[in-house]
Amino acid sequence: MIRKNIGKITLIIGIILMLTSCKANSESMKEIHNADKLTSASSSLAKEDIQSSSVASSSISAEPIQNDLTIEGFWQATGKEDGVGSTWNFDNNLLTVNDQYSFQYRVVINVDKNEYTVVTITNSKGTNHALLLKRANYGMDGVTVEGQAYQEYLVSETVPAQNQVIKFVQAKPSINKWSGMDEYDVLLVKTKTFSFLVNQIFPIRMY
Repeated sequence: MIRKNIGKITLIIGIILMLTSCKANSESMKEIHNADKLTSASSSLAKEDIQSSSVASSSISAEPIQNDLTIEGFWQATGKEDGVGSTWNFDNNLLTVNDQYSFQYRVVINVDKNEYTVVTITNSKGTNHALLLKRANYGMDGVTVEGQAYQEYLVSETVPAQNQVIKFVQAKPSINKWSGMDEYDVLLVKTKTFSFLVNQIFPIRMY
């Protein structure tokens, strides 16, 4: 009788220990699962922070940069490849090249994505092209973009790699000796000059 009771008690204790062990294992698994959830949540937050920082950085870099290059004045321009020279005079939205070809121009407020100062130049037919300028230690470097290349530039702001770079050095404007004189004065000076030259070539003989 006593042995039977001892057997029952042993069986009951075994069951209790088994249930306790299962409960402990269950709680341990819950803790591990919760820890995995926390790790996963932390990882997601970290990724979101990185993405947010990246977006913020992109937003900052995408902000327009205002142009601070002054182009007004008289410039001596020289092609860096062909060495051909010309004069450019930027004066109150009027561009004069070689003292004879006149264009309208407008400086865009912000630089482009390549940090070029963009000057829109319009010829007498109303056709636009661009002069892209960057500051240099001697003045400016420029690239002209015309025709189809100009239309493509308006879309992507891509600068044609094959276009010649033009060196701009600020210089003193050429002086027109007839400036400040009206037509009558100019004609009078020219007439006197012509008469003087004729007298030098064919002197008047006095008899």
